[in-house]
Amino acid sequence: MTTYDGLVSTVLELCDHVGSTDAQTVANRAMALCMRYVSSRVELPSLIGSASFTWGALTTSAPLFTSQGFNITESTYGSPNRLYVKRDSSATDPGIPYEFLEYVHWLDLKSAVSGGARSSLFEPPSNDERPQYAYTIDHSNALIAYPIAENNVLKFYYNKLPAAFAGGATPEIPAQFDYILINGASLYLKEWIREPADILDSYRIFQSLNPQIEEMDSFLNARRKRRQLKLANSYRVY
Repeated sequence: MTTYDGLVSTVLELCDHVGSTDAQTVANRAMALCMRYVSSRVELPSLIGSASFTWGALTTSAPLFTSQGFNITESTYGSPNRLYVKRDSSATDPGIPYEFLEYVHWLDLKSAVSGGARSSLFEPPSNDERPQYAYTIDHSNALIAYPIAENNVLKFYYNKLPAAFAGGATPEIPAQFDYILINGASLYLKEWIREPADILDSYRIFQSLNPQIEEMDSFLNARRKRRQLKLANSYRVY
């Protein structure tokens, strides 16, 4: 597979700036930023981490980054992916999934009594659509979930951040995405060549890559993606 140095060399050739130290520096930065952008918009097996935690009798939440919880390395953590809950450590089944639709922003979850009816702020007296069975990450980076019982085993999958840019390293992304990384870094470098003192922000530059990312994601993953599930109201973990 092509290393970052190889991809950057291609970018410099396409932009006719081979041998320019300044262009090399900008191209390296552009490649690192583009990798962050692309990886944040597609689900890549190589960038999904997991960690487990057993719920105790007095547990109210599970910290993400300490040994009292999931003990995830904070510098690698990006965002939640999904949560599985098993009855206990001896259970052989993978567990019931709390899928993407079950993730709720912690401010919304904490504003209602756990397990109680949630009155809508917009259409009283109806109930809103926040799930009765949900998990969230609060402001202190602790995972809160309901309903969870003692000895339930939580397996938390999360989206990892790409490793720091290193020229001799290989991007943590399928080789099929190499041309997208090259396109994005080339756009960034051309913008710098055009106006070094007033370069557009990287987000605006990389937005033009979205159709390419979506097309490649669909080609690689569409046939094996699972449907998002929502738990029935009658379900209980314990």
